[in-house]
Amino acid sequence: MRLKGLAVLACAGLAACVEQLPASLPPAQLGVTDSVPIRPASGVARSVHFFGWRRFGDDTTAAAIQLAKGTDHDLDLVNVLVDRRVHCFPACDAALITWAETAVTGTLVRYKGMPEWEKPKAPAAPRLDPGHAPPDDAVLERLMHLHSEDPKGAAEFYNSLDRAAQDRIVQLVLSKRGRTTAQGWVFRIPKDASAAEKRFLGWFVATYTTYQPLDD
Repeated sequence: MRLKGLAVLACAGLAACVEQLPASLPPAQLGVTDSVPIRPASGVARSVHFFGWRRFGDDTTAAAIQLAKGTDHDLDLVNVLVDRRVHCFPACDAALITWAETAVTGTLVRYKGMPEWEKPKAPAAPRLDPGHAPPDDAVLERLMHLHSEDPKGAAEFYNSLDRAAQDRIVQLVLSKRGRTTAQGWVFRIPKDASAAEKRFLGWFVATYTTYQPLDD
């Protein structure tokens, strides 16, 4: 009986497929030459998805970068190389189980010559032209506004997005709207967030990620 079980697992391993996918990176900070290299760093973020249910873990690029940075929140990761792989069983077009892994490597740097060690601000969001999808920031703002008036409508709006858009919104919330811990899977809600934003972040993070939302 044990040999039969091993044989089934072996067949499953052979039947599974692997896809190596491109991964998105945060926008590069341009115009900054006054930085001090600290050390090389790497991080690997993983997740598993069963039968199309809720994902366990966080395989986003932002999570991998956070793991690479660890507790060094005042540092930035530059010259980043990303290796993203997705393992599917039995096939990625009709997967029962999906394992995703995003690995990043780069150099930790500290910026100097700026007031209070501030990094340059990200460029303004591009103008939306007719026929193009709205930027992720605009989608998130719309989602937050809906949640303040109709939480059920906000859930329906988020569920209407395709999987890629949902993943981008999750990454945007985790990387820009709070602080994630390298260990413990805790999402820290900023102290200066408004009451409506705190309610939204608590709902969104608890519902659509595996992090536990806590006030900072």
